[in-house]
Amino acid sequence: MARPTTLTDRVDFALDIRLLGQLEASDSGGNPLEIPGEKQRGLLAVLAAAYPRLVSTDRLIDALWSADDVRDESRLQVVVSRLRRAIGTDVVATVPGGYRLDAPAGSIDVGRFRQHTNRGRQRLTP
Repeated sequence: MARPTTLTDRVDFALDIRLLGQLEASDSGGNPLEIPGEKQRGLLAVLAAAYPRLVSTDRLIDALWSADDVRDESRLQVVVSRLRRAIGTDVVATVPGGYRLDAPAGSIDVGRFRQHTNRGRQRLTP
């Protein structure tokens, strides 16, 4: 198994995110990317599942912290910063009201699945 890479290890970066099954991400060479921490993995999963839509700051805070935790935007910003270091600073976009994953549709297995499903339906339609 290839060792996880970090942002500084990567050249010619292209992201591949897999949500179907265990959450994983890899670079263009198929090398696994280390996503440090439960919150960062959760953030990536929520953003990838919502792709290409914006996810509001409030929704992300609700998804990542329980009602008993301290819940504030500054904690979310730390999680976003750490995820950006792991997968690339240009992949997680800050947009008014929240965040969005900026990656080609083919970068996410759920998106590829949807594309293949739609093509199959079109081929079955007379």
